[in-house]
Amino acid sequence: MGNGIAVSASEAPATFAARGVCVPFADPRLRLIRVRAEPGTLPDRWDVSVGDPFGAEPRRVPWRQLTGVMQFPPRDMALYFALSARAEKGLDPWDVAGLAAEVDREHGANEAVRAAAVAFERAAAESTAAAREAVARWMPPDTMLAEATHTALAHAVAPLGTPRCDPGADPAAMFPEDGPLGAAAARLERFRAQIRKFEGSMRGTVAQRALLVAFGATQFRDLLRNEYRNIGELVAEMGAGTLPPEAALEILQRSARRVAFALDGWAPCIDVWDAGLARDGSAALEAMDFIAKTMPSLPRAEAGGPEEMVCWDGIDRQRAGIVRVRVVWIDGTEGTRR
Repeated sequence: MGNGIAVSASEAPATFAARGVCVPFADPRLRLIRVRAEPGTLPDRWDVSVGDPFGAEPRRVPWRQLTGVMQFPPRDMALYFALSARAEKGLDPWDVAGLAAEVDREHGANEAVRAAAVAFERAAAESTAAAREAVARWMPPDTMLAEATHTALAHAVAPLGTPRCDPGADPAAMFPEDGPLGAAAARLERFRAQIRKFEGSMRGTVAQRALLVAFGATQFRDLLRNEYRNIGELVAEMGAGTLPPEAALEILQRSARRVAFALDGWAPCIDVWDAGLARDGSAALEAMDFIAKTMPSLPRAEAGGPEEMVCWDGIDRQRAGIVRVRVVWIDGTEGTRR
């Protein structure tokens, strides 16, 4: 990728914002990019961590220089400008997904990509409609919500899915499948269970890599469970009339942002795992190397305690040594071993 500053694996992100947001550029050379863009920060101050599919340490370049490092295809250039226009609000993963769908609808490389973007937007609209009905059910019978408040609550709930709020139910027992983020959290849990099983059947280095991935997936799963537990308790308070809708809205928006950040970067890893399983046994082993190297790192402020922080520091040190990746899983081509 040309010029840039090498990023040491020991430079662990303290927060989700410091870790940055994955950007779904279509060009395979840009698939492992994270951009750090906090609210109120102009694009001139954004920077980008550019990963290497062959395993070298990521490099960091200014966002404004990114399009000068390599030639962007039209679709990716359109997404680049769409993201840059979000300077006042900053970027979070759910907003980025929506912007990517808008760009793909107009500039997708083929009909399948354009159709997937339309399906994404249709599903988002359906989730919002379902969330409006859910919000109405949560309110005490005598509560009249202003239309603006009702709409804002629905938009906050829609990506999360409808949390379990039946009397006596544990909202952390499972993730909702009726919202994109809830479905993604459920998919992460299924992946975690598969990796645990895979780890038990392996030995040596492969088992160690699988253990790293299983630990990482478990840490993120636990964070997500806790967030959905809090959301379920919030819904119960709304139903009891003990939490004003305006206060609930602020909390829900914050929760949706945290859930989106916690899931950011896991879908490509799970896609690689599914692709490896579909090919053959050796492909699954190569997939494990790639996932162990590229899976999201948990920000240290989210690690839960000193022991977890030490574990993540150890994981990052071990991942820095994973450089012999043969298959470039972001596009399925053969790479060269280092």
